[in-house]
Amino acid sequence: MLQQQPVQVVVSDQRMPEMTGTEFLSLVRKRYPNTIRVVLSGYADAAAILESINEGNIYRFLTKPWVEDELRVNLRYCLEQHAMVEQNKILTDSLCKQNEELKLLTQQLEELTEVRTSSLEMVQDLVSLLPMPILGVSVDRFITVINLAAADLLSTSFPISIGMEIDCPQAGWV
Repeated sequence: MLQQQPVQVVVSDQRMPEMTGTEFLSLVRKRYPNTIRVVLSGYADAAAILESINEGNIYRFLTKPWVEDELRVNLRYCLEQHAMVEQNKILTDSLCKQNEELKLLTQQLEELTEVRTSSLEMVQDLVSLLPMPILGVSVDRFITVINLAAADLLSTSFPISIGMEIDCPQAGWV
């Protein structure tokens, strides 16, 4: 029956012919790890409880005779637990996919940054060799490019460099 359709919760008696409930639920766990497993037993000895929990990874161990309302509440908890596990799996899968996409985008951005940086360095090297003074200023008034000719011309009384703000009273620029 478990092979034919998905089952959220399996409830098994501990004492059955051919195998114990713990053995059965252990098999269920191996084949259908997302199925919530519950043991019902009229013999609530500590050894049986521990065996069930350790071997079958049991979510609940319920005793017989059961109270109908308590059984319903416990089964509802089992279904809620299954729903949370499934939702967690969906979210984890989505997060893994997004992480892979982010990793790819980060790699592409790093490659693009390397290309642009090397292009900028090449342009700066060329500009620095030109005999005419060249000074580049950003929109927020910082020096972004300066060649040797401009540095020699402008630094007669004050040294200037890339990154310096144009509003610099020490250099007489305001």
